[in-house]
Amino acid sequence: MKPSSKISSRAPNVFLIPGETEWELWNLRGRPEKQQSVSAFEQLKKKPQAIALPVAHIQTFPLWIGTSEQTLIPEMLLLQLEKRGLTKLSDIHSNHPPYLTVNREPTRTLVVPSLLTNQLPDGYRDSTFRYFDSSHRFFPFPPQSITLWKELNRWCFAFVRESQVVYTQSLSTHDLTPSAIQTIANTWLQLEAENAVGTLLHLICWSAPSAEAALLLERQLSLHPQIQAKPSPLVPKSHFSLTPSEMQIKQQARKKKKRLLILSLIFTIGYGSTLGTTAWEFFKKQKQLDQLEAEVAVLRPIYQQIRKTSFDWEALQPVLNPDRYPLELLMQSVSLLSKDNARLTLFSQNKNTLILQGEAKSAEVALKFTNDLKNHPPFKTFKWETPPPKLLPNQTAQFRIEATYSYAPAQ
Repeated sequence: MKPSSKISSRAPNVFLIPGETEWELWNLRGRPEKQQSVSAFEQLKKKPQAIALPVAHIQTFPLWIGTSEQTLIPEMLLLQLEKRGLTKLSDIHSNHPPYLTVNREPTRTLVVPSLLTNQLPDGYRDSTFRYFDSSHRFFPFPPQSITLWKELNRWCFAFVRESQVVYTQSLSTHDLTPSAIQTIANTWLQLEAENAVGTLLHLICWSAPSAEAALLLERQLSLHPQIQAKPSPLVPKSHFSLTPSEMQIKQQARKKKKRLLILSLIFTIGYGSTLGTTAWEFFKKQKQLDQLEAEVAVLRPIYQQIRKTSFDWEALQPVLNPDRYPLELLMQSVSLLSKDNARLTLFSQNKNTLILQGEAKSAEVALKFTNDLKNHPPFKTFKWETPPPKLLPNQTAQFRIEATYSYAPAQ
């Protein structure tokens, strides 16, 4: 498996890695050792310089590229991402996004890119962190398997072709609900249709599902769940550059400032004894400052483009984010309906707005559905407008519910 766009410098040995319920501080030098578990970064006495980002903030998926020539793959990968509307997302990874070459055929190559979303909490953007990678790359996954585990109270799953992870996703709930298991089954069908996974022989659970969920997993996937202990993390042989865009700009500016200070110190020590040397030093420093300002001017359009990218990414959330995927939200809504007493007549999702309309046998049934919807975990990030149901001549109650994603930017 050949990686691309990797960091070539020496990797740190101390990492923050998301555990099942809390963050874990690991020292990976020699024999891996967990040093501390914390629910918030503020509980750490000293933050490490490296963080393994949760799967919820990484897009990892397989793509077939129509060439076996390795030098052509980066450009053709960008074309594939453009077709999927992900070009702006890849811009934050320098020129090309990091990817792994998984399988090569005479006329095509299977690659797996990893893209960093812009939906990172502010705590991840701390200037202490200099080194970013994806959490799933720190663990050896069983070959030819579907592997499930929990990260920070959310179930995640990965599809493994031979010994390489080709797809990862974080589910929206902390329980393996029937709809969540159906999502895994649907993903398998899609990956098989793309010939991206090959033969899968094992269903591995690093976190124990409930007995009911285990039975449903076996029924839906036709694989018996095997409960195994999650292995200790290991530093990947190569590391992807998944640094957030604003952090890249800050790091570049910090390096330039440090070089300028070093140059200024050298000039001051070497030639500060005479007035002429001082004048020359001032001239050189001024020239360097002018050059730095010119470089900042070049970076400014890039920063503006990145800011625009964040808004473009927000517009793509209903398609890319499983928490806001229209089909997923529709399935979650229908699951709460009383089959004999209520039905949906309209389900509409436009960017950050969700509209549900339907009829119920009575106003009490309509109000119960509205309350169940508000309290259902996948919908807790929405702000609701629920006018009273309207009674129709046939004594049924017509209801209309409008919801706005609570993290949506003001229009």
